[in-house]
Amino acid sequence: KARVLDEKLHVRALRGDPQPFIDALSPYECFQDSPFTDPELIPVIARHFPDAKFVLTTRSPDVWAASSLRWTQLRSRAYAPYADHFWAAMGFRGTPSRDEAAGLLAKHDARVRALTDVLELDFSTEKSETFWPKVCAFVHASRCPLDQPVPRVVPKGGARDGQPS
Repeated sequence: KARVLDEKLHVRALRGDPQPFIDALSPYECFQDSPFTDPELIPVIARHFPDAKFVLTTRSPDVWAASSLRWTQLRSRAYAPYADHFWAAMGFRGTPSRDEAAGLLAKHDARVRALTDVLELDFSTEKSETFWPKVCAFVHASRCPLDQPVPRVVPKGGARDGQPS
């Protein structure tokens, strides 16, 4: 990921020169987070990796908006342009209101759904008995860890989506 970002290989790919981006991805099996969350990269990745699978993690747009606004504000204390870069990547200039941010997520998710088949997972609501069969079927896994809990990351302070800290 660092090489892709440092050398802006994703930008080159979107401008019609995908090979350096594809070469950087080739040794790996999985990617997450920016820049891979840009829906415009999905066709580039899918064209070069026809067996690629795309997972769309979803959550309440309002909860996401509140969290993202807090996160970008905190990150901007250490790196001033962080919030501007984050919101620009979501297609917004400046800092959105909570309602605008929620709308940006809804628009982003709709763009992803329109571009490819995706497995949608909402980690705040998934139950083990449905989570693992969905994931295993989607990736054509020969074994499925049905006895394992749904992976969760509980943020510092113990808050989860929709729950106060």
